[in-house]
Amino acid sequence: MNFTHGKSGSGLPRTVLRGATALGVLGVLSGVTVVPAHASAPGTPKELASFYGQKINWTACRADKEAQCASISVPLDYKNPKGEKISVTFSRLKATGKRRGVLFYNPGGPGGSGLKIPDNIRKSSLRGTYDLIGFDPRGTGESAPLYAPLDWAMATKPYVGSRPKLDGPGNVFDKQTAWAREYMGRIEKKNGGAARVKHFNTSNTARDMDVIRGLLNEKKINYLGYSYGTFLGAVYGSLYPARLDRSVLDSAVPPSGMGQTYGELQSQDGLRTVAEWARWAGQRDRTFHLGTSRADVLDTVAKVSQKLGQEGAQEFDATMTSDAHDISQWADLAKMVGDRRDHPEKAAKKTAKNATGSAKEEWSVRSNEIVSSEWQWSSDPESYRAKAREMLNKHDYGRDMSAYLPTASTFRGFTPPEPPRITRRGYPTKGLVVQAGRDNRTPFAGGREMAKTLDDTLITVKNAPDHEQYLSRDNAAVDKPVTDYLLNGTIPSGNPVVDGKKSYPDIPAD
Repeated sequence: MNFTHGKSGSGLPRTVLRGATALGVLGVLSGVTVVPAHASAPGTPKELASFYGQKINWTACRADKEAQCASISVPLDYKNPKGEKISVTFSRLKATGKRRGVLFYNPGGPGGSGLKIPDNIRKSSLRGTYDLIGFDPRGTGESAPLYAPLDWAMATKPYVGSRPKLDGPGNVFDKQTAWAREYMGRIEKKNGGAARVKHFNTSNTARDMDVIRGLLNEKKINYLGYSYGTFLGAVYGSLYPARLDRSVLDSAVPPSGMGQTYGELQSQDGLRTVAEWARWAGQRDRTFHLGTSRADVLDTVAKVSQKLGQEGAQEFDATMTSDAHDISQWADLAKMVGDRRDHPEKAAKKTAKNATGSAKEEWSVRSNEIVSSEWQWSSDPESYRAKAREMLNKHDYGRDMSAYLPTASTFRGFTPPEPPRITRRGYPTKGLVVQAGRDNRTPFAGGREMAKTLDDTLITVKNAPDHEQYLSRDNAAVDKPVTDYLLNGTIPSGNPVVDGKKSYPDIPAD
């Protein structure tokens, strides 16, 4: 069932369902298949029995014409199941061959819609064996979406830049702090207040997944998650270890989650990769003319960034940290730095052109800030200023310092009801973690830590810079062992390192 997205008189999305209203609405549909629900698994609290005892009403999906969709009622707060109910929508693509069970999919985010299974998965051999189950996590898409002032945020967010002013009149730190405080306040107010939005978290999303499992009459699920979806899958396994069978976590975040320290980890990983590239470029000064040493090249990069102005520097710094992860692009990156140095006006024109595509909607689905708030964040703005001041002196080329400044989560108006904890305890089946050695979004260290915590097999994709590997890069060295595991249960021996199909440019050193 598809619900209309909009705002009720209370200002909340119309997907919010209360009491038995959800089941009453589901019961009046015509022309749909009603499937008897599976009884809740042993250990399910009695107060949740009505949720596990719902009937599934399948309809055509708006998001995916080939799939079936259904919406169910779940508690906003699982500790208070008699309180507010919300709607969660999921999809199903039936197996085309001998069926083994269900494979749940999540694309990441937090806040990514998973209703439509992407082509690379639906057209793979997985479709022959599994019913593919997609879903919009609570707070996203068709599942009681949270709303945020996206236009306001984009128009008013201060630019942090390469060398932000941290003190004195009009400093960037104070502007960012005021923006972050206001942004979180607007999100909470728009969505029913801090006491309500705190229940849009990873643990409750995992519980929603288990209700779906029960309604599908499945004893266990199999799972494929990317990026933040790796964390969600690990939390599901920690809450329901006996109900998780095979699990693949691709481009994993660390078990500690994506809080304050994770942003710093990403920033430091970016700095390391740029330093590696600078050393390589310095050894080829006859070709690129950026300097004869790592320090010289980094100095050139810093000067270029400072010359470009606010908008040009923003695009330049982002390109530096993104492209430096891809060793096959190192020559192009060096040429780009030289071009920006000699023709800074090109960067300004390019950035101005890109800026015209800003979002026009007043409100946009946005659960990222709320889910991110469940992890560790200091609530003291001055602690951020001290860290930013310390790190500013360590940045070799002055990358965007936003990771060290207050964010919306700094000013959450609630205490997370249950910070998620990831544990291997009770897992019956060994899983896989797939991690690119030079992932430009989820640093390798996070995936390594996730595999260690879960005692999963780690598949390292050497020299690969790309976020998400399985069925995404046409790399049989990754796709074959992961597919063999999902279809046949075959676990690679050891912790294999496979070729990422990327190589250094064929440019000899001086």
